Amino acid sequence: MILHSIHVPVSARQFVAPLARRLCRSGMPTVIAVGTRLGQERHLAAMMRDPLVLIESDLSRSLPIMARRLWAWYRLVRRMRPRVVHAHQMRAAMIPLFAAWIAGVPVRIYHNHGLPYLGHSGPMRWGLRLLERINLMWSTDVWFVSRSNCQEAHRDGLLCGRRFSVIGAGSAVGIDLQAWSEAHIGSASRTAKRAALGLAPSTFTVLFVGRPTRRKGFEDLLSAWIDGGFAERGGRLLCAGFSHTEVPAHLQPLPAGVQPCGMIEDMRPWYAACDVVCLPSWHEGFPYALLECAAAGRPSVGTDIPGIRCAIRHDHTGLLVPVRNATAVTAALRRLEGEREVCELLGAGGRRMVERWFDQETVLNQQEKWYRSRIHPIASSAGID
Repeated sequence: MILHSIHVPVSARQFVAPLARRLCRSGMPTVIAVGTRLGQERHLAAMMRDPLVLIESDLSRSLPIMARRLWAWYRLVRRMRPRVVHAHQMRAAMIPLFAAWIAGVPVRIYHNHGLPYLGHSGPMRWGLRLLERINLMWSTDVWFVSRSNCQEAHRDGLLCGRRFSVIGAGSAVGIDLQAWSEAHIGSASRTAKRAALGLAPSTFTVLFVGRPTRRKGFEDLLSAWIDGGFAERGGRLLCAGFSHTEVPAHLQPLPAGVQPCGMIEDMRPWYAACDVVCLPSWHEGFPYALLECAAAGRPSVGTDIPGIRCAIRHDHTGLLVPVRNATAVTAALRRLEGEREVCELLGAGGRRMVERWFDQETVLNQQEKWYRSRIHPIASSAGID
């Protein structure tokens, strides 16, 4: 038995369910332990055919709540007796890993989806770094979603001789290329979506995917948008993931040409409609916005930080710029605005990159191979049921 733990239903559906299904089909029964979250019921409903356990694993400032969650996890592990506990994401990994350690689970995987402390300074940086150390303490194996984050953790002395892996070229589960075919992201989809958004064929359109926070680089992007004068030339900056009401007060009113579009279930038409995706974050694990951008054949602009530098290959699939440097973002966007043939070349390079390294079948095959090689000695002696 393999028990995967993740606290957010949308992340469970996107990043965990494909691997769990592959392991089940391969004769390794797998259960997903997922938390509940208001507004994400549809994602739980979409996984109702998967073996699920609803249990909270996120950290809390309340010690009684933490104690109840740890006790619930310990009882779950004792009842299910898994041979593997695979815990995803920093905030929600500590409780499952600690419970698995107490219960004597032989393989405890901490799946690191990024190093948030890299985007902070002062006490917050040290607190987040300490949490990473605690997660590593209770794990037997560490998976990183990107080589650059793995290198950063190793350079920062976090791994301390622990067994760690980056499966293939990285990412959580890759991209389902059948879902990102020409029918979904081709010229017909682009024309239809741009018409629906009121975009002329020549309108330079930038897409930002994320939250309107400083650490996601949203303020840097707004500064670049203003300094570059893109709106004056009719440009549009589409923002997926938040609405007007969620923009912080100190950023209101938004500059001309900036359009928050709210939460979007199917992003494929939006990638098809844009000319470039921009993500000037301060820290990332392996940003799927950039991987999906490449799958859609669009170029990207992102900061040269761990995680993003694995998703963008400079001058091949997009452009890398220094972190916290709005002037560099302006220059990169201006270049792509003025050189549309470069946009096409970079977009085509991104699609080739995804087809070669990040096809979901390829990634899942590599993950299954790792599982078999790691748990074979345990399975031989005790069996996995």
